[in-house]
Amino acid sequence: MLNTFVLNQSQLPALATGDRVLVNSTAGLSDGFDYTPALTVGVRRGSFVFVYIGPNGEAMQDELPLSSYGNQWNLHLEDGFLVNTPDGILHAYSKRDPEYPGISVDLYRSEDEQPIGLSMTEYIPGGEGLCGWDPNNPGLARQEIAEVPVQRIETEDGKPVTNKYGITPANAGNYRISAGLVTRAWEDELSDVDSHRRVFHYGYDS
Repeated sequence: MLNTFVLNQSQLPALATGDRVLVNSTAGLSDGFDYTPALTVGVRRGSFVFVYIGPNGEAMQDELPLSSYGNQWNLHLEDGFLVNTPDGILHAYSKRDPEYPGISVDLYRSEDEQPIGLSMTEYIPGGEGLCGWDPNNPGLARQEIAEVPVQRIETEDGKPVTNKYGITPANAGNYRISAGLVTRAWEDELSDVDSHRRVFHYGYDS
């Protein structure tokens, strides 16, 4: 169920002893591996050393040359982790976005064809606007302004504000949201994926 991503060769030395990886053969190896779960031993004498459970349940140790990495074999990491709940399986995983790094949480249920997105916590750079404007829903802009605490509002030139009085959808373009963490959560995540609430965190930076 978990997505995986392949490691670059330069990342292999950073793996710690005991880190879980998936070993996959691509071509030419005498011992084939098919996303075989393994535990890292480390990089030794130009080879990646690992231990895994053999076909008969026995503990095995093997090593693969770094010189053939990417051509004959590679390593994958599972992206995130799973938690079982009475309402389904929660899957937490990296957004894998270098500009907006963060974590997403999806819900898996047997009756759904696709996972349901529940929430996302991410870092946003400074400069995001306080609100948008939807002529069919003028109250939405006021709601979006209300979601942003004064501690995360600054003027266009980066100066903090002391209160939100006087900030309206009409002049919200004179302000922006400061850099930091935000959590986005979908209340009716199955039927209305466009509507969500935002929590802008600021206490950790006080």
